[in-house]
Amino acid sequence: MSFLSQVTTGKVKKPPIIGVHAKPGMGKSTWASHAPKPLFVQLEEGTNSLDVARTPLLKDWSDVVATMGALITEEHDYKTVVFDTIDMLEMSIWKCICERENVKSIELASGGYGKGYKAALEEYWTRFIEGCRVMRDKRNIGTIMLCHSVDREVTSASAETYLRSEPKLFASSSGKVDVADYLIGQCDAWGYFGTDIRTVDSADKERKLAKGGTNFLQHWYPAAAHLAKNRYGITQPITLDINTGFADFCAAMNPE
Repeated sequence: MSFLSQVTTGKVKKPPIIGVHAKPGMGKSTWASHAPKPLFVQLEEGTNSLDVARTPLLKDWSDVVATMGALITEEHDYKTVVFDTIDMLEMSIWKCICERENVKSIELASGGYGKGYKAALEEYWTRFIEGCRVMRDKRNIGTIMLCHSVDREVTSASAETYLRSEPKLFASSSGKVDVADYLIGQCDAWGYFGTDIRTVDSADKERKLAKGGTNFLQHWYPAAAHLAKNRYGITQPITLDINTGFADFCAAMNPE
């Protein structure tokens, strides 16, 4: 069989691999709980108030790998695996590297000078993404990665320095090791959950004051204020309703 005879056309329907980042209290876990038959991989205790299926609290990288392996090989009816949260998974990865190399800090791992962070990205995060793809391709399981947000300064050659909401994951000052950049690039969509906050001038015109912030929104497109992306043509905010937020996202993802 020739290589070109294996070429196919048309859309390929597979469960998505997606991520979400937001500040605490925005409803990330509640949103994910409405995904098809979810199993929450607990990396922190964020689902105690939700009626969902969950693993025990996993503190070691090896336990996460074992859970993904079980989802691939054992009989079950889960359709979505939710990692809650991957910034805590990053802590488990660093802990594993430190124990492997018998050092006290990720800063000292692999000879220091940031090499431990590079090892985390190249050896562990790539393996994690591969596991998500195997779960999808072999068992038709979608992945949702939940992550906290952090505001970081962005320096631009064409604008003044500004703050942007980004996933709370390691990024080197040189940009050579950027975990969020890697994960977002591997996902079908990555959203940012926030409010409709805007700024107004203070009475003395010397300060900016926050205004609004009462409507919760999910953003799935890149903007100066936040990191996000999607491969589904979503270009507008979607209401983040506690009951219908996930369904609203799916409707925007599959408008037909």
